[in-house]
Amino acid sequence: MDYGDVIPRKDYDDVITQLEGVKESFEELKQDFTTLNMEQDMLQESYKLSLSEKQSVSQDLERLKGSATPRPLWDRCAGFFEDGKWSEMTENTSSAEKVDILLVEVSGLSLEEIRASDKFQGLGLEENIPKFLRCEGEVNNIHMSKQKAYMVLSGFWPYRVQQLVNNENVSLDVSLYSYLCESQSEERVYELAYNIHHVLAQYEFQLLPGLMLDILMGKREEEIYFELLARHDILKSHLTNLATSEEDCNANISKEDLLKCIVSTFSVFNEELALKVTNGIGELDPVPADELTKQLGEGTTEFLELFYECFLQQRSSLIKDITNKLSEFETVSVDEFLMTLRMFDPSQPEKKLSQLLRSIFRITDKSVGSISGTRTESVQSVLSLLSQSSIMKN
Repeated sequence: MDYGDVIPRKDYDDVITQLEGVKESFEELKQDFTTLNMEQDMLQESYKLSLSEKQSVSQDLERLKGSATPRPLWDRCAGFFEDGKWSEMTENTSSAEKVDILLVEVSGLSLEEIRASDKFQGLGLEENIPKFLRCEGEVNNIHMSKQKAYMVLSGFWPYRVQQLVNNENVSLDVSLYSYLCESQSEERVYELAYNIHHVLAQYEFQLLPGLMLDILMGKREEEIYFELLARHDILKSHLTNLATSEEDCNANISKEDLLKCIVSTFSVFNEELALKVTNGIGELDPVPADELTKQLGEGTTEFLELFYECFLQQRSSLIKDITNKLSEFETVSVDEFLMTLRMFDPSQPEKKLSQLLRSIFRITDKSVGSISGTRTESVQSVLSLLSQSSIMKN
């Protein structure tokens, strides 16, 4: 009898024991997977319910704003009008009509002119109009504040990031429209969109509103804003670490230490900007750490505007270097552009380079290595697209 295929009993028992162990582990993993699936379904349902509740609360809030506000003391206005004129003009009028009367008297405009300023005219339904502004007719001007516009947009950006994580191929203007539709009542969607656009256009001479307006209107890449948020978080982390390293729980940060934090956040930083930043936080030296953190969180202070200036200067320095190097040529190839870019910033990651090349040279290859180095574009076109990109010196 041939025993060549026979294995020792001990080895067989060991294999059987291992097999039983693997089966038990597999069953446990199956149970864990089933549990996780159930929890995910519950979370999704909870998220949908929260969105529905949020929309309901928003509607209630808007209704209460109109019905639960304190009644104005209209009789106080009488003293600023000729004898009896106020009573005569406001007899049997509502509060809204009294406001109209006051505005006419104060501004010297007609009521029609005043009411015209309370409306935006829809831009139309053409495809070249951003989706969140694509409507006809009149839209209410609610005279939104800059802070309110920032607040609405602060809720939009996490929503946008989640879309990108999920690989949803949705343009930014459609994404903002979808967010407003999901978070607001139907009649409020274009009202908020037009008012946000109006606020950003009013303040576009300032760094942050101007940047956000360009991104929403498709004039600059949205990655610029995400990079800005990343630098913002880096600076906050530096400040937090510096504060917690102090023995005093109410730690103060000297202007010298603050500048070190800024320098560690940005690779491009000069004495002029350093002076602006330290002046932007006021005369206190040292500065309470919680005050700086508060300024970074609120997004409305001179210090934070200067932080954005640092960010944009760091970004523009690389673009300026590349522009000066290429401006004397009419065309540039992929290889020549890469060589120029790496000359000024050799540490750019391949993923960002690949995205930049696909955008500038209008190609669809997924990695730098697979892109033809001889492909060319006009220098004017390359520099124009480069200025709209999110590239900045590391």
